[in-house]
Amino acid sequence: MTILRRLAVPAALALALGCAAPAAADTFTVINTNGSGAGSLAAAITSANGHAGTDAITFQIPAPGSAEIIVQSSPLPAITQAVQLHTQNTTIR
Repeated sequence: MTILRRLAVPAALALALGCAAPAAADTFTVINTNGSGAGSLAAAITSANGHAGTDAITFQIPAPGSAEIIVQSSPLPAITQAVQLHTQNTTIR
Protein backbone atom coordinates (compact mmCIF):
# COMPACT_ATOMS: atom_id res chain seq x y z
CA MET A 1 0.00 0.00 0.00
CA THR A 2 1.43 3.38 -0.91
CA ILE A 3 1.70 6.27 1.54
CA LEU A 4 -1.15 8.10 -0.21
CA ARG A 5 -3.47 5.14 0.22
CA ARG A 6 -2.51 4.82 3.90
CA LEU A 7 -3.46 8.46 4.47
CA ALA A 8 -6.62 8.26 2.40
CA VAL A 9 -8.17 5.47 4.47
CA PRO A 10 -8.16 7.32 7.83
CA ALA A 11 -9.37 10.52 6.14
CA ALA A 12 -12.24 8.68 4.44
CA LEU A 13 -13.11 6.97 7.73
CA ALA A 14 -13.22 10.32 9.54
CA LEU A 15 -15.56 11.74 6.90
CA ALA A 16 -17.78 8.67 7.06
CA LEU A 17 -18.05 9.02 10.85
CA GLY A 18 -19.11 12.62 10.51
CA CYS A 19 -15.98 14.22 11.90
CA ALA A 20 -15.77 17.80 10.78
CA ALA A 21 -12.95 20.27 10.71
CA PRO A 22 -12.77 22.58 13.73
CA ALA A 23 -15.03 25.60 13.50
CA ALA A 24 -13.38 28.91 12.77
CA ALA A 25 -13.18 31.31 15.68
CA ASP A 26 -15.34 34.41 15.67
CA THR A 27 -14.96 37.72 17.50
CA PHE A 28 -17.83 39.40 19.34
CA THR A 29 -17.38 43.02 20.41
CA VAL A 30 -18.76 44.77 23.49
CA ILE A 31 -19.45 48.40 22.60
CA ASN A 32 -21.41 49.64 25.64
CA THR A 33 -21.76 49.16 29.41
CA ASN A 34 -25.43 48.08 29.23
CA GLY A 35 -26.46 45.05 31.26
CA SER A 36 -28.16 43.49 28.21
CA GLY A 37 -29.11 44.14 24.60
CA ALA A 38 -27.13 44.69 21.42
CA GLY A 39 -23.46 45.47 22.03
CA SER A 40 -23.51 44.36 25.68
CA LEU A 41 -21.30 41.81 27.39
CA ALA A 42 -24.33 39.57 27.95
CA ALA A 43 -25.12 39.62 24.21
CA ALA A 44 -21.48 38.82 23.35
CA ILE A 45 -21.45 35.83 25.72
CA THR A 46 -24.75 34.56 24.30
CA SER A 47 -23.42 34.89 20.75
CA ALA A 48 -20.14 33.13 21.61
CA ASN A 49 -22.08 30.31 23.30
CA GLY A 50 -24.05 29.76 20.09
CA HIS A 51 -20.94 29.49 17.93
CA ALA A 52 -18.71 26.41 17.90
CA GLY A 53 -14.99 26.82 18.42
CA THR A 54 -12.94 29.08 20.66
CA ASP A 55 -14.27 32.58 20.13
CA ALA A 56 -13.04 35.94 21.36
CA ILE A 57 -14.88 38.74 23.12
CA THR A 58 -13.27 42.16 22.77
CA PHE A 59 -14.19 45.43 24.42
CA GLN A 60 -14.38 48.62 22.35
CA ILE A 61 -16.40 50.90 24.57
CA PRO A 62 -16.09 54.43 23.21
CA ALA A 63 -14.25 56.31 25.95
CA PRO A 64 -10.61 56.48 24.88
CA GLY A 65 -8.17 56.80 27.75
CA SER A 66 -10.70 56.20 30.52
CA ALA A 67 -11.60 53.14 32.54
CA GLU A 68 -15.06 51.72 31.98
CA ILE A 69 -17.09 49.73 34.51
CA ILE A 70 -19.80 47.29 33.47
CA VAL A 71 -22.20 46.84 36.38
CA GLN A 72 -24.57 43.91 35.96
CA SER A 73 -27.96 44.17 37.69
CA SER A 74 -28.63 40.52 36.86
CA PRO A 75 -26.29 37.55 36.42
CA LEU A 76 -24.43 37.19 33.14
CA PRO A 77 -25.23 34.15 30.98
CA ALA A 78 -23.09 31.11 31.77
CA ILE A 79 -20.14 30.68 29.41
CA THR A 80 -20.68 27.27 27.82
CA GLN A 81 -18.09 27.35 25.02
CA ALA A 82 -14.39 28.16 25.06
CA VAL A 83 -13.90 31.92 24.85
CA GLN A 84 -11.05 34.40 25.19
CA LEU A 85 -11.69 37.83 26.75
CA HIS A 86 -9.60 40.72 25.44
CA THR A 87 -9.97 43.87 27.52
CA GLN A 88 -8.14 47.00 28.57
CA ASN A 89 -9.53 49.59 30.95
CA THR A 90 -12.78 47.67 31.50
CA THR A 91 -13.93 46.26 34.85
CA ILE A 92 -16.84 43.85 35.15
CA ARG A 93 -18.77 43.84 38.45
